[in-house]
Amino acid sequence: MAWLLRKVFIFWDSLSGILVPRFYPEALDNSKPESSSERVRVLTHAARRALVGNASYILEPKFRERILQILRAWALKELDYSSANSDLDEAFSKRSRLVARIIPGTGVARTLMAFGFFSASRLVFSGPISNLQTGLQPRVAEAGLLLRNPPKIALAVIRDMRRSRNGVQGPFSYPTRRYFDKHLPTSNNVVAGNAGKCLVVGPSQVGSWPSLNNFDSVIIMVTLSNNLGLLKQRISSLSAAVILNGEAGVRAIMEGPGSEWIAVLKTAKHIYCRRDEVRELEILTGVPTSARESNLLNLWGGYGGPHLTQVTLGLLISLGMRAHVVGVNLYLAEKTYEQFSTQDTQLDSIKGDFATCMMQSVHNPVMDFLISCKLMAAGYVLGDDELQGILGMGLDEYLSALDKSIGSSRK
Repeated sequence: MAWLLRKVFIFWDSLSGILVPRFYPEALDNSKPESSSERVRVLTHAARRALVGNASYILEPKFRERILQILRAWALKELDYSSANSDLDEAFSKRSRLVARIIPGTGVARTLMAFGFFSASRLVFSGPISNLQTGLQPRVAEAGLLLRNPPKIALAVIRDMRRSRNGVQGPFSYPTRRYFDKHLPTSNNVVAGNAGKCLVVGPSQVGSWPSLNNFDSVIIMVTLSNNLGLLKQRISSLSAAVILNGEAGVRAIMEGPGSEWIAVLKTAKHIYCRRDEVRELEILTGVPTSARESNLLNLWGGYGGPHLTQVTLGLLISLGMRAHVVGVNLYLAEKTYEQFSTQDTQLDSIKGDFATCMMQSVHNPVMDFLISCKLMAAGYVLGDDELQGILGMGLDEYLSALDKSIGSSRK
């Protein structure tokens, strides 16, 4: 059934891509190094397909060609970031207001973000139709919410989902918070203050460690960027569980028994991963393994996938835990990750080639940031000073910071 749904989603996306802009980046495979010229080629090909290769192009050909020209010049280093940003502002100021309001803007916005223009991506949205999500997955997610929940709660969740997609920074509604907690005993309601506390350790640099006596458990976020020696040391010293992103789970399974990855994961207290990886990882490691699913993930509704930070927060909410997060900078740091694994040094070599910007465009930083802000405001998550400062920003301020952190520096 899941296989069939994926085929239907792909077909629908391809069909809508004939009519309106859809951004289709080739799959990012961080396990394989690529040259700068190859990454730029892939990126500009995807941009041309999104901006020019659909029927809506005939409504604004000069605008689309101008945007493509600016992005290509920036990618080839024929234009500096500041000049390119100014040229984009000028192009949008001359865009037909009528056309801007009737063309769904997600495809153009993702294209701009993939090139590192996060603030400029918000210029695309100027009305209800331009904010419309053309994919089939959001509709299926909304239908599922309506079928599985009381109408009042389902409609509130759908409303909060759409508001987050559209860049609205207000708090979650009370019915949505009830939806997060609905499978928990009343005594474990997270926002009621009765939940256990879990220390979440991200892959970025940790400024200061809180006292472990304040926490009931520890979970470490694991990506391909983790140094396996340091990861093993932390798992042991913290008696920690681990939660894997998709790439880490695939790598561990591919390398199999006897690999360094499996040896490290065997030391974990518990493993959380994607549902389709649970059985194989449990067999390989002998460690209790569970799916990392949660009600929170339904809020994305098919518009970009959440980063591992949000996946982790959703899991802990579903377990009735309140999270205290360290080592997460939401890409606002000179060094995104603490250190790279010795077997993945090629990851460091792709800096400067739009790798992180392309990944961010697929994940959707607007959703990731706003939902994290709302979780902190609702009391589901605490953080160190760095994370609290980041989540205290407004959306425009955060996107401008991304412009500087990973946009202009082309990471």
